[in-house]
Amino acid sequence: MSRWPLAVYQFRVQMDSDLLLPRFASSLLRSVFGNTLKRLVCSGHGLDKPCPEHCAYRLLFAPVNQPGARFTDAAPPLIFRFPLIDKIPDHLVFSMVLYGPALDYLPLITDVWRRAFEQGIGRSRQRGRLSSVAVQLPDGHWQPVYDSTAGLFLPHQPELVLASVDDSAVDKLKLRLESPMRLMTAGKLLPCEALTTDALARALLRRIQLLSQSYLHQSVPDWQQFQSWFASVNLKAVLQRVVLSRYSSRQKQSMRLTGYLGEIHLQGVPRELYSWLVLGQYLHLGKNSVMGLGQYCLSHSMDLQEIE
Repeated sequence: MSRWPLAVYQFRVQMDSDLLLPRFASSLLRSVFGNTLKRLVCSGHGLDKPCPEHCAYRLLFAPVNQPGARFTDAAPPLIFRFPLIDKIPDHLVFSMVLYGPALDYLPLITDVWRRAFEQGIGRSRQRGRLSSVAVQLPDGHWQPVYDSTAGLFLPHQPELVLASVDDSAVDKLKLRLESPMRLMTAGKLLPCEALTTDALARALLRRIQLLSQSYLHQSVPDWQQFQSWFASVNLKAVLQRVVLSRYSSRQKQSMRLTGYLGEIHLQGVPRELYSWLVLGQYLHLGKNSVMGLGQYCLSHSMDLQEIE
């Protein structure tokens, strides 16, 4: 059994009116969060000046790698998750995965969302009221951790416990993609037919090592060990190509993101690999993970020959 400094929080917002959102709303929510956070915490040292080392905006939204870091891209200690839907009647439900130091900033993160929706989001500046915050339990249920009336947080343990598993729980597993996955090779999207166990292993291990380097601080396997576990795995992917649109406030233009939705079936999964696949549900896979892409749900699968 291992314990990881990681938790998933759900935010529920009661909207004043119907909210029309783009299908890929995580990008918009991330931009809203970043702009509100910067106005809230960076006013003291200047919005147009570089953030000092311990600035919350720099830590949560624009981290900088330490000298000698293995990975050149610094990942923020959070992921924005939002379902791929087009319209919400009168309430908004989304979640965030928080790692390491970000867990200590839950009150600030909550206040950022409260202020953002009070001020209004989107082009029409539609407003809402943050009604609840909950943490995800090991069984998938949500436990309230915030009293919006009193503005108080309830005691809880923000950690992910990866328990040992017996052999009957593994062997045949399915990764159901909850959001488009974008695995890249040489700067281009990996073709669906090129999704091999080796490509999946590299994507998963990269996410684990990247976040462990900066936030999780746990012992992780090296590539040789990971590759040996995947060597016994057979893979069959049933995927469809999807194209999403997002607006980049930094580049001042609309951008198209191409990825895959569907299922990845694995057979012959060794028990040593199981906990790392469970962890991957919280870390996501591939490019643009911070925006919620590459999220998957792990469950039991069937024999590969039964999959069409």
